[in-house]
Amino acid sequence: MPTRNRNTSVSLKQKLHGHTATIGSWIQLGHVGVAVIMALAGFDWLVVDLEHSVIWIETASDLIRVIGSCGVVPLVRLTSNDPNQIKRVIDAGAHGTYGESWDKTEPYNQLLTPTNH
Repeated sequence: MPTRNRNTSVSLKQKLHGHTATIGSWIQLGHVGVAVIMALAGFDWLVVDLEHSVIWIETASDLIRVIGSCGVVPLVRLTSNDPNQIKRVIDAGAHGTYGESWDKTEPYNQLLTPTNH
């Protein structure tokens, strides 16, 4: 599989810490071919959207792997703040998670715990 041959985590972290703009997009179609096309399009990061799509965790795992192997940072928008779902996508290779509709009263640190390793 073609790659962009770069250290994605360091590159994105450096850009974010340096207040440099990054470019990314969302994937709501659960097809590996779509992920390859998007990953090779020049984005810094791609979010696999589990909340507003019909992508299941098994398919998300394939998309995450393809995105990462193309040199792009794979992120996942979760359906909830379920620690098991967070662990599963991180174990699949996601570099981070996103979820805007979670209960705002829940302690923020509880959401981050599974991803801090």
